[in-house]
Amino acid sequence: MNRHASRIVLSLVLIFGATLVASAQQQGRISERVTDPGDTIVYQAQVQVINLDTHAAIPQKTDTTGSYWVESLPAGRYQVTVQAEGFEAYKSADITLAAGQELIQDVQLRKSGKKD
Repeated sequence: MNRHASRIVLSLVLIFGATLVASAQQQGRISERVTDPGDTIVYQAQVQVINLDTHAAIPQKTDTTGSYWVESLPAGRYQVTVQAEGFEAYKSADITLAAGQELIQDVQLRKSGKKD
Protein backbone atom coordinates (compact mmCIF):
# COMPACT_ATOMS: atom_id res chain seq x y z
CA MET A 1 0.00 0.00 0.00
CA ASN A 2 1.40 3.40 -0.85
CA ARG A 3 1.98 6.14 1.69
CA HIS A 4 -1.09 8.18 0.67
CA ALA A 5 -3.45 5.20 1.00
CA SER A 6 -1.97 4.32 4.42
CA ARG A 7 -2.68 7.84 5.68
CA ILE A 8 -6.27 7.67 4.48
CA VAL A 9 -6.84 4.31 6.18
CA LEU A 10 -5.26 5.57 9.42
CA SER A 11 -7.39 8.73 9.32
CA LEU A 12 -10.57 6.71 8.84
CA VAL A 13 -9.69 4.40 11.75
CA LEU A 14 -9.03 7.39 14.04
CA ILE A 15 -12.28 9.11 13.03
CA PHE A 16 -14.28 5.91 13.53
CA GLY A 17 -12.68 5.32 16.94
CA ALA A 18 -13.37 8.88 18.08
CA THR A 19 -16.99 8.55 16.95
CA LEU A 20 -17.42 5.38 19.00
CA VAL A 21 -15.94 7.02 22.11
CA ALA A 22 -18.13 10.11 21.70
CA SER A 23 -21.20 7.94 21.16
CA ALA A 24 -20.48 5.88 24.28
CA GLN A 25 -20.16 9.06 26.34
CA GLN A 26 -23.62 10.15 25.17
CA GLN A 27 -25.31 7.05 26.60
CA GLY A 28 -27.06 7.14 29.96
CA ARG A 29 -27.83 4.59 32.65
CA ILE A 30 -30.78 3.94 34.95
CA SER A 31 -30.37 1.76 38.02
CA GLU A 32 -32.55 1.11 41.04
CA ARG A 33 -32.72 -0.92 44.21
CA VAL A 34 -36.15 -2.40 44.92
CA THR A 35 -37.22 -3.06 48.52
CA ASP A 36 -40.37 -3.74 50.53
CA PRO A 37 -41.73 -1.50 53.33
CA GLY A 38 -39.35 -3.18 55.81
CA ASP A 39 -36.35 -2.31 53.58
CA THR A 40 -35.92 -5.99 52.63
CA ILE A 41 -34.74 -6.52 49.06
CA VAL A 42 -37.22 -7.76 46.47
CA TYR A 43 -35.48 -10.46 44.43
CA GLN A 44 -36.57 -11.26 40.86
CA ALA A 45 -38.99 -8.32 40.57
CA GLN A 46 -40.06 -7.74 36.95
CA VAL A 47 -38.80 -4.36 35.73
CA GLN A 48 -39.38 -2.55 32.45
CA VAL A 49 -37.55 0.59 31.38
CA ILE A 50 -39.71 2.20 28.71
CA ASN A 51 -38.45 4.86 26.32
CA LEU A 52 -41.47 7.19 26.08
CA ASP A 53 -40.24 8.68 22.79
CA THR A 54 -39.87 5.37 20.92
CA HIS A 55 -42.07 3.10 23.10
CA ALA A 56 -39.22 0.57 23.25
CA ALA A 57 -39.28 -1.45 26.49
CA ILE A 58 -36.25 -3.07 28.07
CA PRO A 59 -37.13 -5.90 30.48
CA GLN A 60 -34.97 -6.61 33.52
CA LYS A 61 -35.19 -8.52 36.80
CA THR A 62 -33.76 -7.49 40.13
CA ASP A 63 -30.77 -9.49 41.31
CA THR A 64 -29.93 -10.91 44.75
CA THR A 65 -29.26 -7.39 46.04
CA GLY A 66 -32.65 -6.15 44.81
CA SER A 67 -30.92 -4.10 42.12
CA TYR A 68 -31.06 -3.79 38.36
CA TRP A 69 -29.44 -1.50 35.82
CA VAL A 70 -29.90 -0.63 32.19
CA GLU A 71 -26.96 0.90 30.37
CA SER A 72 -26.37 2.45 26.95
CA LEU A 73 -29.61 4.42 26.97
CA PRO A 74 -29.89 7.37 24.60
CA ALA A 75 -30.94 10.68 26.10
CA GLY A 76 -34.71 10.96 26.28
CA ARG A 77 -37.85 10.43 28.34
CA TYR A 78 -38.31 7.18 30.25
CA GLN A 79 -40.69 5.48 32.62
CA VAL A 80 -39.91 2.54 34.89
CA THR A 81 -42.43 -0.08 35.97
CA VAL A 82 -41.83 -2.72 38.64
CA GLN A 83 -44.00 -5.73 39.46
CA ALA A 84 -43.48 -8.47 42.03
CA GLU A 85 -45.77 -11.11 43.49
CA GLY A 86 -47.45 -9.91 46.67
CA PHE A 87 -46.84 -6.22 45.90
CA GLU A 88 -48.71 -3.41 44.18
CA ALA A 89 -47.35 -2.51 40.74
CA TYR A 90 -45.10 0.55 40.65
CA LYS A 91 -44.96 3.09 37.84
CA SER A 92 -42.50 5.99 37.97
CA ALA A 93 -43.20 9.52 36.92
CA ASP A 94 -41.65 10.51 33.60
CA ILE A 95 -37.86 10.55 33.84
CA THR A 96 -35.75 12.77 31.61
CA LEU A 97 -32.33 11.21 31.07
CA ALA A 98 -29.62 13.53 29.75
CA ALA A 99 -26.69 12.41 27.61
CA GLY A 100 -24.12 10.68 29.81
CA GLN A 101 -26.32 10.86 32.93
CA GLU A 102 -26.52 8.05 35.47
CA LEU A 103 -29.82 8.01 37.34
CA ILE A 104 -29.91 6.00 40.55
CA GLN A 105 -33.20 5.57 42.41
CA ASP A 106 -34.63 3.41 45.16
CA VAL A 107 -38.14 2.00 44.81
CA GLN A 108 -40.11 0.78 47.78
CA LEU A 109 -42.99 -1.48 46.78
CA ARG A 110 -46.19 -1.55 48.81
CA LYS A 111 -47.62 -4.86 49.95
CA SER A 112 -50.68 -5.92 47.98
CA GLY A 113 -53.98 -5.99 49.85
CA LYS A 114 -55.05 -9.10 47.93
CA LYS A 115 -55.46 -12.38 49.76
CA ASP A 116 -54.20 -15.44 47.86
